[in-house]
This record gives sequence, C-alpha cells and structure tokens, in this order.
Amino acid sequence: MLEILEKIHNRNNTIILYHNVGEIYFNMENYEEAEKYFIKEKALAEELNDKLWIAMSLFQTGGVNLHFHKDYPKALENATTAYEMMEVNPGANSIDKIGPLLLLSDIYLDGYNDYANAEKYALLALKYAEELNQPFEMSGALSQLANIYLHKGMYSESEQTALKALNVDSTRSDYHIMLFNLLAKSSAFLGKPKQAAEYLDRYTALTSERSSKNYVRSHGNSNQIRNRKERKYHRQAKYATQIAGRRRGRFYYDSCPAVVYTPPAQPPQSRPCRNERHERQVFGLIDKIQANFG
Repeated sequence: MLEILEKIHNRNNTIILYHNVGEIYFNMENYEEAEKYFIKEKALAEELNDKLWIAMSLFQTGGVNLHFHKDYPKALENATTAYEMMEVNPGANSIDKIGPLLLLSDIYLDGYNDYANAEKYALLALKYAEELNQPFEMSGALSQLANIYLHKGMYSESEQTALKALNVDSTRSDYHIMLFNLLAKSSAFLGKPKQAAEYLDRYTALTSERSSKNYVRSHGNSNQIRNRKERKYHRQAKYATQIAGRRRGRFYYDSCPAVVYTPPAQPPQSRPCRNERHERQVFGLIDKIQANFG
C-alpha cells in the first residue's frame, strides 16, 4: 500500500499512512520501526509545509525518544515544540493537544523526577478531555495522575483517582492493567492487604489475558506470531486510511502500562518489568503490612 501511494505521489494519503503505521508499531512497542515511519512523516510534512503534521510527527518522535532511546532532553524538546506548535495552529483541536501534554507529563515524571510539572501537564490534559467529554482521554489523564500521586506518596489520592479512571472508561484493558497495578500498590501502602491482593489478582488476570491475545512479544517462538500481527495491523492501517481520506489521523499517547513504582527518594524506573516482578513487589508490601498490622 505504501509503495503504491508513493509511486502515484498521493502525498496527503501517504502522510496519513506513515502516521498510522508508525502509531501501530509504537503501540506494539516496536519503537525502532515506529521511528522510521515518524521520520518519513516529518520529512513529508516539511515538504508540504504542513505545520500541524510537523507538530504531530515531533510529538510521536518524542515518545520514541522517551521509551526507546531514553533521551529525556530530546524527548522534552520534541514534545514541547509539538505542543507549542499546536497551541498557535488554528487547525489544531483541543483533543490533538492531549497527547503531547500527557507525553510531557510522562517525561517529567520518568526522566526528571519532577512531580510538579508532571502533575501540571496531566491536569491540563484532563481539563481538555473533560471539556470535550472524551472518556478515552479522561481515563488516560486520570491514570497518569494516579501514577504521579503514587510516586509522591499520596496513596489515598492515587487510589481514588485510579478508581475514578476505571469508572470513566471501562473499555480500555491496557489502562486497566496499569490501574489495577496502581490500586494494588496504593492499597498495600494504605494497610489494606486483602484489597491489595484482590487488585493484584485482577491485574494478573488482565496481563494473562493480554498475553493470550499475543500482546507479549519477543519471547520464545513469538517472532512468527509477531509477524502475523504486524501484517494484520498493516491491513488495519490500510482500511483506516481509506476511511480517513483526507481527514487527519489522531495519535493517542499512552503512558507505559506497566509502570514500576519506586519510593520518592529514588529516581523512578521507566522501563517496564515482568509480571512476576510486579507480583513479588506487591506481595512483599502485603507481607510487611500483615507483619505490622496483624
């Protein structure tokens, strides 16, 4: 499909396809491939002198800088530029700004341990989402805030915010994995080991379900599974482009669903960990609480 569009010089549809395919690879955590398409997207946007597409490609590249390269200064530069370009572009909708805001929040949290800025940008993203009445974006912003509150040691606020995020949008299993992880930890810190164990069971069930649907990659003989899934996603991107026509695609930024909590005194770990490590961490907290509270 890409080759056909490139040969007939249909640049408007080509840039949408670059965007969609890059987004698919990004959501599959295949950041190296995603980056290739984001670079093509940015180059074509510059050829077309389309400021909004340039901003979107910078935003997407910022996500790769954060999650793949761990280049926090570059991620911050790209995300800030993308947001500022969208702020002054009359073609940018409020919903387009939510992704860069959540990315900025994630960069400040994971890269700089800067809770104040992380919370500021997450709250602004939530404000836009609530004004637009978009449950998907509201749940994402609330999930990020719950994660920030956990890092700050505000366990009750983290628990309440995570529960609100669950109620806002019940369709996003990837957010729910993160939220049940956060709820298990906040409940453990609040001295509620039974509730923490229940949340941990729900977290484990969701991660197992996700694995059974081939979301876990690069394990054993999963290369063949991954190739089939990538071909499927390419077909989906093709249909998405046909439906979208000349309408701009929208890129949603998801914070890492498997966030590793570290105490506020230590820099937060940005890399996702295996399910077993999450379980050991929460069970360790539960054991300590049971020893102290009986």
